[in-house]
Amino acid sequence: MLRVRTLDLAVSAMLFLLGFYIIASGIGFGVIDSGTPGAGFFPVIVGAGIVLFSGINCLKVLRQNAMLSEIIGTTEIMRVVLTSIALIAFCGLASPLGMLVSGFGLMVTIAIIFGARTPDMIGRAALAAAVMSGVLYLIFVKFLAVALP
Repeated sequence: MLRVRTLDLAVSAMLFLLGFYIIASGIGFGVIDSGTPGAGFFPVIVGAGIVLFSGINCLKVLRQNAMLSEIIGTTEIMRVVLTSIALIAFCGLASPLGMLVSGFGLMVTIAIIFGARTPDMIGRAALAAAVMSGVLYLIFVKFLAVALP
């Protein structure tokens, strides 16, 4: 069993370091190019946000010694592991199956992982995933003219 405080502090510290890596990578791409935002402009902003908020969270966790003493149960750990596996599968299947089909599968799978057990609940999750896939199609393909894999 993991203590929430320990896990929260570890994840915040890793995100803090990741934020600095993103900033350094963004600077390497070039922040400003001929007076316009370069390829590294948004990564630097996102990295700075990650550094800021993960740093704030680290300080918050360090100040609240006894407040975060709950224990993370096995069920929650399994949900995180299964969701991570589903995301990895989505990344691997997005190119051969297409982003919308893979995204639909990911949304339904996550609904099942987090408690959709009856056929009615799975059907509702599938309907919501289909609607969301349609919305994403409209946004990216029709409005933004971005080809999805």
